[in-house]
Amino acid sequence: MSDHAKFSPSSAHRWMRCPGSIAMESGLPDTSSRHSSEGTAAHTIAARALSYGKRAEFFIGETVEADGLVFTVDQDMADALQMYIDEVLARAKGAQLMVEQRTDLSEALGVAEQFGTSDAVIIDAAKKHLTVIDLKYGMGVKVFVEKNEQLMLYALGELNTWAPAVDVEFVSMVICQPRLDHIDEWTCSVADLLEFQAQARQAVVDACRPSAKDTFLSPGEKQCRWCKAKPTCPALAIFVSKEVFDDFTAVDSPTLITEARPAVPDADDQLGRRMGNLEIIEDWCRAVRAEGERRVLAGHTVNGPDGLPYKIVEGKRGARKWIADKITEVEGLLVGQLGVKAYEPKAVISASAAAKILDKKKTAATWAVFASYYAQSAGRPSVVPGSDPRPPYNGGMDESEFTAGAE
Repeated sequence: MSDHAKFSPSSAHRWMRCPGSIAMESGLPDTSSRHSSEGTAAHTIAARALSYGKRAEFFIGETVEADGLVFTVDQDMADALQMYIDEVLARAKGAQLMVEQRTDLSEALGVAEQFGTSDAVIIDAAKKHLTVIDLKYGMGVKVFVEKNEQLMLYALGELNTWAPAVDVEFVSMVICQPRLDHIDEWTCSVADLLEFQAQARQAVVDACRPSAKDTFLSPGEKQCRWCKAKPTCPALAIFVSKEVFDDFTAVDSPTLITEARPAVPDADDQLGRRMGNLEIIEDWCRAVRAEGERRVLAGHTVNGPDGLPYKIVEGKRGARKWIADKITEVEGLLVGQLGVKAYEPKAVISASAAAKILDKKKTAATWAVFASYYAQSAGRPSVVPGSDPRPPYNGGMDESEFTAGAE
């Protein structure tokens, strides 16, 4: 069995919405960022702590290798992971806990050798309850659990595993995102999961069709965000072209547009649809730029609109920094030239910097002492999709303080 399932739960949000993405991504190299590698390292420490009955701070100073990078467990990582560990242990009282559970998804998806890894699985036979908990270590996007495809697949796999021995009636799925102080829970019935299973199986069938790359591509913000085929996907290129270029007047060449802004659509619904598509268009632009730069750096000939190949030049130079082992000599020279101006004045760190250090679970009481010593402006009003879980803004506002676009 391979180390990577074709229909992995972590990418189910993509292949269930866009079955053709499986074929589009085939053969493309796997990519990982430092942030995702750090998340892998954090999962390793969390699993060790739960398996050995240790607090996360027990591992401070240890190093973990992930994707060829080495990470050292520090106090910040330990504090974040302890929030997840506490949540798991609180829910597992009186029940059976399994950590880093390899979950077979072959039966759920109707395809052999499909699997995933559940961070924590809790079986409470007496209450006929199955709980699946997923650790999200990232800080970029807050993840919500209701109808989350990844966790529903984990739940299906565990349900199929335990169904012969345990009568499960309800399944709870929990996302713990400690660095955003975010825990989200959703409970559904077994019938709900089986309905989802039928949808997942149909997506698998469509993805396996020979014509999947031509007939089952469906661009969208969620499925396209992390897709490796985004820069070269024909369906996404057509989608962006319709959204953008239909609003401009072509001149001389189909690659050129007039500088005049497009007319604002009259219909509210049309404008709302375009607002909702801004993020996917911006993501596509970034992906195309990144792929083009990658190919140029790799020696490919990529011709630009001027008919000449793109080339590599030196970009903006970095900020000047003193050489560490010459600071003493620099200090003497600067004092001779600038006198007291050679030194920065001592200053109290900002309230935001202090909060970052003190506003943690272990030191929350210490930070509370400063509550009457700082002020914090209210968040600026912002337009977001109606599905956003935050409550509506009820304060007054005018255009000068308005923040356009989703956060």
